[in-house]
Amino acid sequence: MLTSHLIVAFLSLHFTAAQATYSNTSSSATSLPFSITPDTVEGDPNYTAPIFPILPFNQYAGNPILAPNPASNFESAYLYNPTAIVLNETIFLLYRAQNESKVSSVGLAWSTDGTTFRSMVEQEYDPRTLTVYDQTRLNRPIIYATEPWEQGGGTEDPRIVR
Repeated sequence: MLTSHLIVAFLSLHFTAAQATYSNTSSSATSLPFSITPDTVEGDPNYTAPIFPILPFNQYAGNPILAPNPASNFESAYLYNPTAIVLNETIFLLYRAQNESKVSSVGLAWSTDGTTFRSMVEQEYDPRTLTVYDQTRLNRPIIYATEPWEQGGGTEDPRIVR
């Protein structure tokens, strides 16, 4: 519901500006064929529910769903700016992590319920089934600074699209 109101508020600001521009270009005060305001609610003939694959949003009482992990070298201090994608009913979350030295890297976590996330750091591994790939990802970010000019700050703000 809050998200709907934020979207409606944004559309209201956008179309109010568009309407003002439109009405200034015409000799008569012409308005758009619809009227969306922050007060627009479901049931209003001008209301269209936003399409979003994981609605409805409900505040989770167990927040935060991810927190810094003092036992991890790369995400011991802060977690920021996540981005998510749903693939085969699993939510994958890329997030910016900082260590105590404030060097940023990108971590990966996943969830099938949207609230309980596992990460590469927390994942339990069976040493009998570890592959070379698995061993390179234990307690490490998935994207990290590799060039000398990246070392001061690291990598930040992941984005993912489908």
